[in-house]
Amino acid sequence: MDWSSIVYVAIGAGGGAALGVLLSALVQKLRGKSGAIDKNDKAGVGLRSALVAGMIVLGSNVLSMYYKNMTLPRIIPMNDSEIIESLPIYGIIKEQSPKDYKRLIEVVDKDDRNNRVTPETIHKIRQILFRLIAERTREASADNIRRLEKVTIRQFTTYKKEKPSICTLIVNNEPFPDLTDLLSEEDKKTEQDITVKLFTDAPRDPEFVTDLGEGKRIFEAMLPQLISDSGITNTRPDITDKGQNISEHEALCDLLISLSKKKLELSDNDLINVSDYLLS
Repeated sequence: MDWSSIVYVAIGAGGGAALGVLLSALVQKLRGKSGAIDKNDKAGVGLRSALVAGMIVLGSNVLSMYYKNMTLPRIIPMNDSEIIESLPIYGIIKEQSPKDYKRLIEVVDKDDRNNRVTPETIHKIRQILFRLIAERTREASADNIRRLEKVTIRQFTTYKKEKPSICTLIVNNEPFPDLTDLLSEEDKKTEQDITVKLFTDAPRDPEFVTDLGEGKRIFEAMLPQLISDSGITNTRPDITDKGQNISEHEALCDLLISLSKKKLELSDNDLINVSDYLLS
């Protein structure tokens, strides 16, 4: 239950009622009557009742609107315990990067106030999370990068089987829908575990200097063959309701899977160089 919303509605109703009384007194003066309404003055009594009722509704709706569009702050902080319990990475970010956590929660907060979740909101949350994960990956050990690649292979294999158009959207850096229902509980737990490791494990050797030029060379050398093997003819096939061109989307899934597999064959140093190049 959103107690802040209830409090604002109550405040709006109380303020509206008070304003309604003042307006009715003003109207009484304009009618040449006393500000205090005589109970025998049926017109005055009816007018005040209508004004008070109308202002209660208006006051409640106005404050509720300002609360929902984030103009008004929460009076009672949002309970984020369920979010952190289901997504442990949020707890890590809250502890290590309060400013970024605030940005994440602000997106969730607006949906919580309006009781709705939109694809645009999910995309905004992903953008923040992906940026944070990218920053940690640039410091990650080769072992953790390998774990990430293995998770990637599992996920894109699932997308190819269940909804290959997701691969197309990811390749083209376009918003994509919630994928929770596509992944198994084991997949989701594995993803959470490696993401938490990125934030909690010791980083790579600080003496290691990434060679982005070498990373680019290795990537550009492997890419043409991967594209050829995947049979890609269109990097942005149309996404249709009936999936008539499903093979084109599957080809992009194959490319992403093959790329991760190829990266796993690299030495630790080359893997880090390619990973950092792709994130640069």
